[in-house]
Amino acid sequence: FPSHDRLRNGVTEWNVEGSTFLEKKIKSVHGIGLTFHFDINQTDNNISGNDSILKRNIFRTGAWYAYDDDNWQAKAGFELAFDGPITYIYPDLYLEKRLYDHYLIAYGQWKMELGKNTYSSLVETNPFIKDYVSIRNSRIEKRIGGLKGSISHFDYDVQFRSQVTRRMPLFFTLQSDTKRFWVEYDKVQSLGVLVQASYEFQRNLKLVASFQYDWLNAERELKAFYIPTIQAKVGVQYDWKKKLFLAADILGIYGAKALDENGFVVQMPGAVDVNLNVEYRFHKHFSVFCEGYNLANMKYTRWLRYPSFGAHAAVGLTFRF
Repeated sequence: FPSHDRLRNGVTEWNVEGSTFLEKKIKSVHGIGLTFHFDINQTDNNISGNDSILKRNIFRTGAWYAYDDDNWQAKAGFELAFDGPITYIYPDLYLEKRLYDHYLIAYGQWKMELGKNTYSSLVETNPFIKDYVSIRNSRIEKRIGGLKGSISHFDYDVQFRSQVTRRMPLFFTLQSDTKRFWVEYDKVQSLGVLVQASYEFQRNLKLVASFQYDWLNAERELKAFYIPTIQAKVGVQYDWKKKLFLAADILGIYGAKALDENGFVVQMPGAVDVNLNVEYRFHKHFSVFCEGYNLANMKYTRWLRYPSFGAHAAVGLTFRF
């Protein structure tokens, strides 16, 4: 999938990425597989005539074995991740056991992966960063244990999560420059719980809800700046004849910390967003969409000294090949 973004005056970024996999079933309950992914990225920063080109390529390949007899599910695999000249070996382990039919299922997972950061992804997270920032990839380790199941039209999933992100991008301003955000990378540990539930009224109408709480700790910085500790969402999803797709949700966040111009840690106010996404597929390769954000026109500050946009929308076309 190729992409090219002109992000700001003098800053452009392009990348080409793709993936493929091979899998084989053995005697109905066993399976093996191979995966390969490549991501070629280049950022060209030509602010004030000072041309700077950053090339960052990632290649990943892995193998796995899986077992599934409807009572037990297991997967054991590994991935080799090539981040420029550095090679990482990451595990991917999963175990699931039915405790009471499909009503109560226990599961656990341990997975490590390389998280890609680009200038485009940093701007998407925080549109107010400086033109020149350090760009480094993150290393993510997840340990998850939980219970899930289905009862008639009701699905639930309760997760207890531990995650360590090395080189997580954090945003802050300096006393000498409060207009734009700098990016600093730190090791961030989080312990949390995630509760997800959905109820299907009909085959094409579903109510979804989630709640997440995290305890956060940064290794060098005072806090894991601008990461909320509480995230909650309630929404509805509608699908009409696989052509019209509608998703509306109310999202609330709270608990983020920031560093003010005097170097003190301050509590950011909570925020509530009302969003609406509509997509109509004329063909499997072509669709039109409309996305509306902050439709309640709530006034809040996601980034210190930068009030949020009011109600806004985007309309576009999607081509799939």
